[in-house]
Order: sequence, then structure tokens, then C-alpha cells
Amino acid sequence: MRTYQEFEIDYFQDEDGVFTALVPAIPGCVASGKTLRDAYRNAVDAIESCLEARRKVGALKFRKPRYAGLNLVPISHRELARKLKRAGYVEIRTRRHPVYYLAEGNLTIPVPQHPGDVPKGTLRAIVREMGISIEEFNNI
Repeated sequence: MRTYQEFEIDYFQDEDGVFTALVPAIPGCVASGKTLRDAYRNAVDAIESCLEARRKVGALKFRKPRYAGLNLVPISHRELARKLKRAGYVEIRTRRHPVYYLAEGNLTIPVPQHPGDVPKGTLRAIVREMGISIEEFNNI
């Protein structure tokens, strides 16, 4: 018999109209979509990805995020992946949405691979989950 776990998903819509889905119970679990339905579907995939990655590294502890700053520089998913690697994250999942893991913070970050820049709301949520300021993120 399969068991299911329920997660609360917070939705935000940025100034470009893109929906961002944030799963507060799983640090770093963020997804986005052009519609609310797309954001939900991507959030379900992100939850599965994050849980799979955490099981793989044995990281099931959670932490409280901290966040500061206002001005994000738009970046592509490739640049986001490079910034995560420079910040000490290790890629632990490569199919679908790659997932990056930081052992010292026990944090997983899925990176959406959609055309164009990462939506601002998604990027803000990722920075918030990383626990650094936007200025620190822009300087990585």
C-alpha cells in the first residue's frame, strides 16, 4: 500500500505574471509556471525531486530560512547552476530539474530548466532558501 504525505504550497505571482510555488516544509523546494495549474504541477515534481535527492544523501532535517534585499539581476537557469556551484552546492540529480545540495546547511535546491531567465519570484524564493541576501547572491 502506498502512503502519501501532504505539503502546504505557497503561491506568488510576480510582476511578469509568472506563478511561483514555494513548499515551506522543504527548504529549497521551489517551482514556477505560466499558470497556477502549471506551477502546481511543477511544484509536485519539485517535491518529488527534493525528497528523492534528500533520501539519496540522507538529509531529512529542515531549517528556518532568512532573507534580505530587493534587487535581483535576471539570470538563466545555467547561470543559476553556476552560482550554486560557486556557493559550494553539489549537483546530486541531473534528470528533469537538476537538484543541488549543500551539506553544511542541509539544503536542496531544484533548478528549473525553462527557456529564458528564471522568473523573479522563483529566484527570490531560491535566494530566501539559501539564507543569503540578494546582494550576496548577485556577487557570487
